[in-house]
Amino acid sequence: MNISDTNKPNNHSEKPTTPAQQLLQRDVNRKEFIATVGIGVVSIMGFSSIIHFLTGHKSGRSAASASRGYGSGPYGG
Repeated sequence: MNISDTNKPNNHSEKPTTPAQQLLQRDVNRKEFIATVGIGVVSIMGFSSIIHFLTGHKSGRSAASASRGYGSGPYGG
C-alpha cells in the first residue's frame, strides 16, 4: 500500500449525488450566482416576455376597442 493511497477518501461509502445536489454544494461567487438565477428566470418566463416587460410595449388591443362589441369595426354589419 502506498502512503498516498491512505489519504484518499473511501468512495464506497458516499452516496451518488444528483446534478441538483452538485449545484447546491458548489461554491460560487456573487457574479456566478446572479448569472445562474438570471438564466433560470429567463428560461421560466420566456425571452419574449422579458423583452416586452423591459421595453414597456403594450398589447395591440386596448380596452376601448375590445368593449365596442361585435360588428362595430369598419367592416361590421
